[in-house]
Amino acid sequence: MAFTRPVRRWAEREGPLPPAAVPGSRLRAKDAFFLDVEVPSCPQHSCALLELRWDKPDPPSAAWIAGVFAERLGRDTEWARLVVARDRLGRPRWATDPRIAPKELVQVHDSSEASLADLVSQRLNIPFRPGEPLWRADVLQDGHEGRFSLVVSVHHSLFDGQGALAAARAIMDEGGADRGGAAPETGDVARSVTDRFASATQLARGTLGLARSGRAPQLAWRERGRRDFAFAGVEGAAIAEARKALGASNAELLVVAVAEAVAAQISQMGAPLPHHLRAMVALRGPARRKSSGNWNEAVPIDVPLEGELPQRLAQVRRSLHVARTNLEPQASSFVMSFIEAALPPGLRRPAARSAYNGRWFNFVVSIMAGSPRPLHLAGAEVRGLYPLLPLAPGAPLSLAAVAWAGRLCLGTTTDPGALAAGAITDQLRHTLAAGAGRGSPGEAIRP
Repeated sequence: MAFTRPVRRWAEREGPLPPAAVPGSRLRAKDAFFLDVEVPSCPQHSCALLELRWDKPDPPSAAWIAGVFAERLGRDTEWARLVVARDRLGRPRWATDPRIAPKELVQVHDSSEASLADLVSQRLNIPFRPGEPLWRADVLQDGHEGRFSLVVSVHHSLFDGQGALAAARAIMDEGGADRGGAAPETGDVARSVTDRFASATQLARGTLGLARSGRAPQLAWRERGRRDFAFAGVEGAAIAEARKALGASNAELLVVAVAEAVAAQISQMGAPLPHHLRAMVALRGPARRKSSGNWNEAVPIDVPLEGELPQRLAQVRRSLHVARTNLEPQASSFVMSFIEAALPPGLRRPAARSAYNGRWFNFVVSIMAGSPRPLHLAGAEVRGLYPLLPLAPGAPLSLAAVAWAGRLCLGTTTDPGALAAGAITDQLRHTLAAGAGRGSPGEAIRP
């Protein structure tokens, strides 16, 4: 079943361009990077599933929920932005078209005609076309009165994970005008390059550290050009118990758990098991001044597959400490920006795709801070928010985790030619349970 409703491209709309739609500022280098990384078999957009529950009498319709959502998005012009043709130097530019109505991009479905699994699968695998708005959303009546699913798809050039969460919180009932990250966190806009990147010597040391990492272990798999997915909710108490028992952070625990899940599937396929795998770990950047755009940083970390769990966690902890000390996350951002800002047009895409692919890491892990308390959207409680990240070309797995109202919401994205998302997610839950010294800490969500 197809869920696609054609959206006319910006260049195809009738009439002269209004002043607000005239091409404006260039994309920041880190935002443009994800346009250059993108290939048809590996679209660079994320999806998120929001579970909505209306516990009061007289639940509204899915159309009403969609209308409230679209109306709130319409208050912010960044949702009307598109990427227009590159300038003579090959640099993409933003434009804001006031004729883009959010209600045109929010579709409503009924569970008798559409399944959540099919909807998420199609949205995850249908790339955005050039000249289209960089987001879309779907509201699905789940078949139970008062239960809805909201699926939101957003291109990586518009938001990173933490920025998308900030934008989501801003349109919720309790969000109001709070942008959840819009204000400066440290310093001000006028901070110097030296303040941002420490010294040129330290930055060079971080870049050298990245170069010394070399190639990641190569996984034998057949790229299918599609994305498989699975969700799971893990109770926060179980995660806290595992962290306390092991003396580990959420990031350390999940990085090791993902590597263990990948290793389990490699073993089941009868393939030789490498000594380690390499994770690209997303870290919150220190200079986030707004919710839109890409402000996070990332660093590759070798994750051992041999030894007891506490020893593997300790090694990951040391590796993260060394990477932060050597400014490797900042160096990674510097490389991305250098490719977009300094290289001539003909080299940008090849360089971006060479820098961000499975030769250098096997999987991506991103842990995001959501909300410690329940929030509501259009009067319905948001019971869970489950993210699905894009895959890097040649790296067949991405794991995203959002702490939301006492639960850790996990979203696993894989290329089914290499790894099954459901099996990875089940193994993740098993590892977390073993770390807590108890049974299954949560439930897998089978859309």
